[in-house]
Amino acid sequence: MKGINMAGKKFSILKSSNNDVIEETTITEKKDNYPIIDTEVIEFISKEFPNTSKEISNSLTNLKNTLEKTIDYIEDISSSIIKNERNFSLSGKYRDTSIRLHDISISIEKYIQWMKGLNNKATLDSTPDNKDENEDSLPLDDDINDNFLEICNDFTDKNPLYFKLDSSKVKVDDWNDLVIKTADILIKNYKNSKDLLYSNITFPNLNTKKSPQNDFRDTIIEMLLEYKIDLSRYFISIN
Repeated sequence: MKGINMAGKKFSILKSSNNDVIEETTITEKKDNYPIIDTEVIEFISKEFPNTSKEISNSLTNLKNTLEKTIDYIEDISSSIIKNERNFSLSGKYRDTSIRLHDISISIEKYIQWMKGLNNKATLDSTPDNKDENEDSLPLDDDINDNFLEICNDFTDKNPLYFKLDSSKVKVDDWNDLVIKTADILIKNYKNSKDLLYSNITFPNLNTKKSPQNDFRDTIIEMLLEYKIDLSRYFISIN
């Protein structure tokens, strides 16, 4: 399988894919053809464990940001050495190091963008086709979509007409019916999501008043979190 091109400059966070021992070298020596993390492994993780793949991508972003801060720090020291000590030799070594770190930072950014492409594809592939799962499921249309509210809204004194989750739009009679039919869709179509080991989704801070309607809303939120479904994917149409 083809790996990702890194503009000819790559480095290894873990180790080389062929398990060779990497000998200690000077900081300025360049090592080519070491992928950041084996691309076949990442492709598999992205497909089978998409949330974990996002965690890896976020960690790489944090590493990239740390490297850029390190570059700024080294550049400041290098300039100070020239100004105060006139030590051009040591300053040159520092600048060589910061240039190398810049190359690494660029490589990580390209890898992150490649991983984001994998994650987006995995998300699209995992979106369930719910055309026939429920007789109350209706085609999405603009008239209904205009009246949908995000699940974190205040629903005090409001009654639901429909809810929408990904490609499903389901008609409901009341709040109790909303909970029951949401649970039905989650059980039928999102059981694999519930089995994911990792999730960054947490219960939001809701600045809304206490009401029976909001109690039902909170139950829906808890169900979505249990199935590790991002709350931005669920909407309620009210009358």
